[in-house]
Amino acid sequence: MVGCFGNLYESIENLCDTYIQPTATKDSLLNPKVSLLPTIQYQKSANRAETSSSDGGGYVKGAVTYMVMDDLVVWPRSTISGITLINKFNIKDIRVLEERVIDMGMDQGGKLIQAALLSKTVLTDVFLGKKVSK
Repeated sequence: MVGCFGNLYESIENLCDTYIQPTATKDSLLNPKVSLLPTIQYQKSANRAETSSSDGGGYVKGAVTYMVMDDLVVWPRSTISGITLINKFNIKDIRVLEERVIDMGMDQGGKLIQAALLSKTVLTDVFLGKKVSK
């Protein structure tokens, strides 16, 4: 697969079933038969759009948090996975680490898909301002 989509696919493929909603399967996510995009429902009285999942709950369990690496490898977030990363990148001073919270809209979603097709450093390219060449 091109870019980082292979990493994302493999992360989902290797994700333990414990993290998946009982009503969902990894196969339905990895080999979709229909669009996975949320449906838009319009309420005339409120004159606004709301998004909702067509299956009523998504794919992963709500209490679990995940780490997404720059190359779109996804791991369930835990103390052990954090220590593993610190060791992997040979970080001696944890004060150099930084957590960022982002708001993601349609524009960033499009840039994320484009970068995932072209780059191995997707999150850096999109959220830290490195431009993805066309």
